Formats: sequence, C-alpha cells, structure tokens
Amino acid sequence: MDGARRASSRLLPLVAVLGAFAPTAASAQGPPGPQFTPPPEAPCVGCDSTVPSLLPTPAPPEAYPTPGGPWETGPTQRHWLLRQLDLRDSSTHGRAMGPGEPLRGTSWLNRPVSISLDGGALVMGSRVAPNVRANNDLVGALGVGWDFDHYWGTQARVAWSTPTLLNTLQADQPTDDNLFITDLSLLYYPWGDSRLRPYYRVGVGLTDVEYVNDNGVGVHDVLFTLPIGLGVKTHLRRGLAWRLEIADNIALGQNETSTLNNFTLTTGFEWRFGGKPPGYWAWAPRGGGW
Repeated sequence: MDGARRASSRLLPLVAVLGAFAPTAASAQGPPGPQFTPPPEAPCVGCDSTVPSLLPTPAPPEAYPTPGGPWETGPTQRHWLLRQLDLRDSSTHGRAMGPGEPLRGTSWLNRPVSISLDGGALVMGSRVAPNVRANNDLVGALGVGWDFDHYWGTQARVAWSTPTLLNTLQADQPTDDNLFITDLSLLYYPWGDSRLRPYYRVGVGLTDVEYVNDNGVGVHDVLFTLPIGLGVKTHLRRGLAWRLEIADNIALGQNETSTLNNFTLTTGFEWRFGGKPPGYWAWAPRGGGW
C-alpha cells in the first residue's frame, strides 16, 4: 500500500503539467484564421488598342501576276491563244511549256534530224491565168528537218502535184500539168519538248508551174513563194512521229502568170535521227540512243 501511495504521489505533478498545456493544444486546433487575399491586379493600359503588325499584309491572289513555268495557269491579261504566239527559247522558258505533256526519259533533241514523208490534197485557190481553170489534186511531199532548240527548228521540203490546168480557149492542146513546190522554212514550237507538239512555219521557196496560155503556147514559170503553215506532231515512239499540216503556199505572180494560193493539207510520218545521250552512269555508260 505504501508503494502505491508513493507511485500516485509521483504521477500527480506530471498530470498537473499536462493539464496546464491542454488548453494551448485545444486552441491550436480551433477554427482557421482569415485567408490571405492577393491585391487586385492593376488595370491593363492599352489592352483595347490594336497593336500594328510588323509583317506586310499579303495581297489578294488576283493581285499577283500569272506565274511563268512549264504549266502556266491562273488569271492572265491575254487570251490563251494569244499567249501561244509568244516567242520562247530554252534559255528563258526551260524545256517545255503548255499542256502538251513534256516527254520523260527522252527528248525531241535527242534525235534532232528528221526525214518526213507526207501525202494529202492540193487545193488551188486562184487561177494561173484568167482562162486557165484551177484544179485540185493529190500531193506528195518529202522533207528534211533539223531542230536546234526545244522551241525552234528548220525544214527543207519538196512537194509534187499534177493538177489539170486546162485552158478553155485551147482545150485541144496537150499540157504538162506538173506543179512543184520547194521551200526552206523556220519552225516554231510554242510548247517546246512536249509529246503533242504544235508548230508554225514560215519560209521562202519556189513554185514551178506549167500550163498552156491563150495562144496555145506552153508556159513554164518559176514563182517566188512564201509558205505559211500550221501543223502538229505527236511522239509515237523513239525515232518515230506522226504529223499533220495545213499550209498556204503563196506564189507571187510574174509575166503572164497570176499570184497563186496553193493550199496543201498533208499528213504522214517523221523518222528522227541523231546523236546519243551523254553517259551519266559511271558504273554502266549508256551506249544506245534515247
């Protein structure tokens, strides 16, 4: 019993100390104090005003000029047909231009030399003399050409026909009806190195015509000629092309022979020849032609 009293007497001071600190702990667990409120933000000066951009304002698409290049598209100031009259060359417009599908893996200039064989119709638009009837006939032509640029070439051509040039005053007189047209022309290809290749040509030449005049005398005249033609070529395969052409061979009159408009409509084939392509393959130089 004495030991129990001594233990309880020793715990009393400890209980008294804990009791003294109990209110402090309870007050620490009370309701939270006032929360911190940040000061209001300062008003934004100039937020409602528009800040100018340092970048230039892009112009509308219609303000830009039509871009050049192989496949010219977009608004232009001239009609499409008029743009085909523009004179171009490889140094300013590249290899091909227009909707003619540029050649891939080959080129017209890989075989710049050509031999053509054409056939068609000759239509005489005027009489060689007042009493000599104009006539129409078949015509055959043989040509040799050389393209020195993707847009330019030359051609020498000989055409032969036999229209019956009958003099109504000398119907019984036999006549030699041969008509030869020889010319040298400059060709212009507005679409360049394309599979479908339209062209214009203009040149100089001679027209050899024979007929019987009103006195029954045979006339053999050679007339200075200006051929003007419009045609198209299409690439069939390497070394072969098909061509179609209409031309007015204007033969200037002299002596008793009148000025002639001899229209020709011909079609045929063109065989192409030329050099070999450069060897770009170090491990296997190319030896065959394109």
